[in-house]
Amino acid sequence: MGKTDTQNLTLDEKLAKAREVETAVKGAKTADDITNVISTHFSILGHKIINRIILGSSPEDALRIKA
Repeated sequence: MGKTDTQNLTLDEKLAKAREVETAVKGAKTADDITNVISTHFSILGHKIINRIILGSSPEDALRIKA
């Protein structure tokens, strides 16, 4: 996969990955834990989606494209 190669993933696959991020963020206790979540999932979802989840958006809302 490339830098943020999500073109090959279906929406369901992206949603599953976003839910993994949400679960990991909820279980994070330290800033290092959050850093690990970001570095683990960055290449799949990218920073915008991950940051939206970290800031409290649901995975569904984080994946919604805003015009």
